[in-house]
Amino acid sequence: MRRILTAAGLGVAAVALIALAAPSAYADRPHPKNPLKYPGTVVFQTVPPTPGVEATADNHVAYADAAGVIRLPVDNFKGVRDRIKVPDRQVSANERVHFDHFLGDPDTGYDGHAIQLGLDITRQISWTFTDLQDSPVSPERVTSMKIRSGTGEVITLTGAQLSQPLWVNAGRVKQNLGALRFQDMYWVVDSVQVEGAETVNRAQQKFFPMQKQSWPVQLMFYTIRVRATDFLFGNAAGTGVSIKWPDGSDHYFAFAGDDTSALVAPVPRGSYDMKVTGLPMSFVRPAQISRDQTVTIRVATTRDFVAAGSAVVFIALALLAVGRRHTLRRLFAWLWRLLAGLARPASRLARWRPRRFRPHRDIAYPVEGDDTVKDGSRVFPCIALLAAGVLAALVLPASSARAVSEPSPVAPSASASSAPGLASPVPTLAYYYIWFSDSSWNRAKIDFPMIGRYSSDDKSVMRTQIKQAESAGIDGFLVSWKDTPPLTQRLTELAQVAAEEHFKLGIVYEALDFNRNPLPPGQVGKDLTTFANQFGNNPVFRIFDRPVVVWTGTEKYSTTQLGAVTAPLRSRLLMLASAKSVSDYNRVASLFEGDAYYWSSVNPSSSGYQAKLDDMSNAVHAHHGLWIAPAAPGFDARLVGGHNVISRNNGATFRAELDAARASSPDAVGIISWNEFSENTYIEPSEKYGTQALDLLGSMLHAKPTTGDNPDSSGTSSHKYGGLSGIEAIAVIVGALAILSSAVFAVRHLYVGKHRSPFYR
Repeated sequence: MRRILTAAGLGVAAVALIALAAPSAYADRPHPKNPLKYPGTVVFQTVPPTPGVEATADNHVAYADAAGVIRLPVDNFKGVRDRIKVPDRQVSANERVHFDHFLGDPDTGYDGHAIQLGLDITRQISWTFTDLQDSPVSPERVTSMKIRSGTGEVITLTGAQLSQPLWVNAGRVKQNLGALRFQDMYWVVDSVQVEGAETVNRAQQKFFPMQKQSWPVQLMFYTIRVRATDFLFGNAAGTGVSIKWPDGSDHYFAFAGDDTSALVAPVPRGSYDMKVTGLPMSFVRPAQISRDQTVTIRVATTRDFVAAGSAVVFIALALLAVGRRHTLRRLFAWLWRLLAGLARPASRLARWRPRRFRPHRDIAYPVEGDDTVKDGSRVFPCIALLAAGVLAALVLPASSARAVSEPSPVAPSASASSAPGLASPVPTLAYYYIWFSDSSWNRAKIDFPMIGRYSSDDKSVMRTQIKQAESAGIDGFLVSWKDTPPLTQRLTELAQVAAEEHFKLGIVYEALDFNRNPLPPGQVGKDLTTFANQFGNNPVFRIFDRPVVVWTGTEKYSTTQLGAVTAPLRSRLLMLASAKSVSDYNRVASLFEGDAYYWSSVNPSSSGYQAKLDDMSNAVHAHHGLWIAPAAPGFDARLVGGHNVISRNNGATFRAELDAARASSPDAVGIISWNEFSENTYIEPSEKYGTQALDLLGSMLHAKPTTGDNPDSSGTSSHKYGGLSGIEAIAVIVGALAILSSAVFAVRHLYVGKHRSPFYR
């Protein structure tokens, strides 16, 4: 019995000890009747895995371990989601985390599954400025820098901000296929202004803060050597050069060295005004610096003026003697005596004087009634006219310095290439769709927007899209619309956001139903009247003088039906057809103000593509209409029944179509499209292509055109009219006409024979 009692006592003691020793293990085991009322531990997996992230609940605090796992004790699971706090926290010297959302319900954490905890990351970045040879450029020379994120956020830095670190968004989480995924965010350098000049190509330099926190921003600086030569002889001229920087500041450099030139330290790409000093007459000459080079400025010196004056005197004397044989004999005799006298001994030379030329005896003056051509007075107008021509042709062009550049032998470098640009004032518009809902992304999509699978009624999405479009140089959206409550409400909200962002809108009226059948003309007229009444006076819709309305499917309506709708609205709306051929547009041209061709599936390398756009443009402009030329980045509509596929070719397709559209002399370029994800013509930043299309469009739209008034000195000749400026060309033309006129004058009056021409009687 004693043994039994002893064994029983030991068993009770063991159970008590186990219960006391492991209460947490028991607590983590949920009660089968009401598991939420018991304490336990919630396990979180941070996305991305980030050590040091803090989470709190019920006065308990826990931190993420090296694998980014947080084990947070809670008093009970019931309602724990509302009690969990994840404060913003700086987890390292250059990284901060911001809680985004959970994937999963922490209230069910008692089952032992980890809950995903999504984080947005900001990182502290810094940068250094270098030239193309990687030599440092002082931030004090930089006026401003503008950087832009892939989501359209723009930050402009000036002053002391240019030398201080900056916190920027580095990435964020997105939900995809039932899990959170972290996506790195990138930034591009849009602008760096140095001493009044733009020194970067827009969006050419891209950085990922998650991968690199120190950015080397490369600026386009070039070394130039300046020298001056006289216009006629090519000898060195002047004592130095005064150069006006793009910001208006003046800098002086003295000529020195064997080649009598001035070496100018690396300067930012831009337009400079140069003036040579130490001359009796000098003019300012612009030069566009776009590479390492030697700039030669041709100027007029005293020697040039003396030479030009001597030429005028010689020609005048020659004309004085033309046709006067006795005068020539006297002139040659005078010269012969002069030469003979120079050959005489010095004793006789001192007493010798050449015979003086006596014009009052040697020139025959007109006698009344005498028709013979002995009229020496006719020579003097010829001399005066020829002198004016020679002066205009020689002196005036010479007096204007001409800057001629040549490759520089002093500091060759690989110049950053500038993207070819549209360089055009015509508006750039993008077709835009507002029919997306949360469920739209579940069908016929192979790619998704970078900002997430949005609904078109989200104003924050509208604002982001407009900012992204503006940052690429797009002026407005052509919004797909017809009068339904959801679409009209979305158009109203979009117009509000566009007004706040100073963005323009037009509409594309969808006159075909889902089966591509035309809507009743009465419904079309009613909807467009509603649009005119509700939006017609809104400045947001004034891309041109009236709100733009593109009527799709006009080829399926008769001219009678079209005219019945457009006639009462043309004074209020700019009605454009959607004809796809010249014959169809000619059919409806009198009923519309132009044409917007929606051609998304074309292969730009196919023969006849450019010719068709040109033919459409000519047809529209022949009727004094407005022509919106199409351009698409690619096409793939196989998921919605299509068969044709046009590859994007890493942006080559988009570039080719933009070039073709621009070449057709458009009144606007219509990009197809901003967000047509079913046909895969979108240029909106996406998960698959990123901002490839927007970057390409931005580089083309923002390229600076080269004009005749602002020559690019990287070429051998930067002017029209064979290398001359406008005033020089005019001077040469005037001089040539003067010389020609004097020649005709001389021929008609000195060689016409014995009788005068009836023309001069």
